[in-house]
Amino acid sequence: MPSSRIPGVLREIAVVDSPDALQPRSHLGFAQNAEPRMPIGVCKTIDGQRCSKPSPPRTPLGQAVDEFYALENPSDDQVIDATKKMLTELGKNPNDLEAQEASEAANQALKGVADNKAADVDALVANFGKGNASEQDLKDGLKAALGFVADMQKSGIKGLEGVLKSVSKGATALVNKKAADLDGIVTKFNYGNASDQDLRDAIKGALGAERDRQMLAGSSTGSNALSSVSKATTALVNKKAADLDGVVAKFDQGNASVQDVRDAIQGALGAEKDRKMLGDSADWSNALGSISKAANDIAAKQTAALKAVVAKFNQGNASAQDVRDAIQDGMKAEKDRQLLGVMGSGDLRIEIANAQAAISGKQ
Repeated sequence: MPSSRIPGVLREIAVVDSPDALQPRSHLGFAQNAEPRMPIGVCKTIDGQRCSKPSPPRTPLGQAVDEFYALENPSDDQVIDATKKMLTELGKNPNDLEAQEASEAANQALKGVADNKAADVDALVANFGKGNASEQDLKDGLKAALGFVADMQKSGIKGLEGVLKSVSKGATALVNKKAADLDGIVTKFNYGNASDQDLRDAIKGALGAERDRQMLAGSSTGSNALSSVSKATTALVNKKAADLDGVVAKFDQGNASVQDVRDAIQGALGAEKDRKMLGDSADWSNALGSISKAANDIAAKQTAALKAVVAKFNQGNASAQDVRDAIQDGMKAEKDRQLLGVMGSGDLRIEIANAQAAISGKQ
């Protein structure tokens, strides 16, 4: 006797060659006590006795229902296709005598498929946690489950919360893995065993996974990514601040140029900007202190240089152009300091004014 093996739905249909061969069908989950539909070629008399007579042609919906129940050990895709066909015909013939049966069968079948999809994702997440599935395996599984949900929603199917919940768990598992990877890179970075780019790539990976998770879960809570990203950006800022401090120390000793310091300032500023953009709420970091010191050290050196050039000029040992060049260097240092929001002494501005006066006095 052929029987359907659709998740959540069971209906057994006898192949009827004679009235005595009639067997009732059963539905798992609905209409358990319903009067079975008489197969083609079988009818009942008023007193309940079976008789044989030609049956009227099956409606398109009835044919779709028959095809649906005729499936044996079907795949999820086969169930989906057969169900869609039933729903399509149901939409065309909502008053068909088999409309209720088709609707109930479709809902039960798709619920079974949805349960299968959720179970598949849950199993994949478990394997991923054990290291038996790759990130790509998990991503592919989540993508397939989401594709199923989108397809069902287009058809007006509801009751997909279980699949979405499993997908959310999978996305959280992925983002937590990315966060753990990032933590490992941060540790290596702090010991000098990972580059700036290694750290930035790991931050990017964790942020991408977190963005995907929030889109699926609709919440910013529930993962370790944001905490790990905050630690990573702080590590990068501290590294750039330390690099800047080293360049400034060389600069103060005359072993680095103004441009060297400015380049190191840009590196620290970039890391600080990233820290702020990624949501670190701290108002202060090591980078800000290092940037402030670097800008003031440049200004102090330009002040001393300008003062020395003016003294030479007054003694006739430097030209007016030498003074103008020194003024330009001093004004650039002062402008940089203002753009960086660094407060400092007014000595540089005073020396610029004195230099301008010295030139004017000799013209």
